[in-house]
Amino acid sequence: MRGLDGKVAMVVGAGSGIGRAAARRLAEEGAIVAALDVHEAAAGETVDEIEGMGRHGLALRADATSPEEVTRAVGQAVSSFGGVDILVNSVARVPRKSMYDITFTEWRATVDDCLHSYFVTTKAALPQLISRGGGKIVNICSVTAHVGAQLPAYSAAKGAILAWSREIAVEFAHHKINVNTVSPGVIETPINAGILGADAARTRALDAIPLRRLGRPEDVAAAIAFLASSDADFISGADFVVDGAMIASTSWGNAGVAWRSSEGTG
Repeated sequence: MRGLDGKVAMVVGAGSGIGRAAARRLAEEGAIVAALDVHEAAAGETVDEIEGMGRHGLALRADATSPEEVTRAVGQAVSSFGGVDILVNSVARVPRKSMYDITFTEWRATVDDCLHSYFVTTKAALPQLISRGGGKIVNICSVTAHVGAQLPAYSAAKGAILAWSREIAVEFAHHKINVNTVSPGVIETPINAGILGADAARTRALDAIPLRRLGRPEDVAAAIAFLASSDADFISGADFVVDGAMIASTSWGNAGVAWRSSEGTG
């Protein structure tokens, strides 16, 4: 991919899962990576992997919902690397509870982590992107922003990210800042390990994916790297769905066979 060599990328949530895969892929493509995570040791492990490739990285500890901590972390990245060109937001909390069962405390914590953190990090990074004459913001969204998944708090936050990202794509276009989202489907990440460890849930997920495999963090990281590169300079306000065609299909269950075999006459 073009245009990533020497760029400074701040990846929020870089300690595991999609965030770690994104940090590694951006580094592979030549970017310098500031890996931010609430867990300092996890961010350090990501940077160790990056430096093991012969690339440059910096581990930053910050709670992404805290403006003070994030502002300090951005300042550290600027002091170390001279600025920030790319921001990747990949923070998630998924309470697997119905609307009936979820508490307000759980709802608010989910919205704080999945939505408010994106606002905080973007607000802190924007002056740097503007001062560099433009840049890229990639926000990790979810297919739950498009279809119901019986995850009311998570879906609400991700739906808000989708709308908000389009809003700021328009607002900052004159600064040459591209803002896009990536909506993963069912990805094998630590946050999904528990549910995908159950055979019934894993089988059901595979049945719902036309490509017949679960997604990997690296699948999502490839889309992130593309949107962060100069190859995507004319793409902004877009959402890239990475789900193996899951939400492109309608699950008919056993009725699907009968539907296909119908003559369709009458």
